[in-house]
Amino acid sequence: MLNPKLGVAHAIVGDSLLAKGRFKEALAEYALEGRQQFALPGIVVAHRALKDETAAAAAFAKLVADFGQTGLYQQAQVLAKRGDAQGAQARLSQARALGDAGLLLLPTDPFLDSLRNEPAFRGLMNAIGFS
Repeated sequence: MLNPKLGVAHAIVGDSLLAKGRFKEALAEYALEGRQQFALPGIVVAHRALKDETAAAAAFAKLVADFGQTGLYQQAQVLAKRGDAQGAQARLSQARALGDAGLLLLPTDPFLDSLRNEPAFRGLMNAIGFS
């Protein structure tokens, strides 16, 4: 059992299950996460993988409504997984302007893998100091 006081632990386990294609198990793990800002991106992706666009759209709307500008990085994660490179990059640029600490995850975040070869993403990485 995970320590319930450990922040984002269930989201990390959910992300791992998501990466393995175990979408229903990932959703169950995300449901245990107390910090929804970190669970919602995976919830959106898992529902899309399970072809439940209604649930995916609802989870993304909740992410935007509940977290707004403090959830720009997480919104970018969802948009990148959806294949919307331009939308994801716009959110990441906004997150940078606001000093979002989530940007520290840029070099290794698998949710952003589809952006790695994009010039704007490489430019953002360089501007932050990642080479």
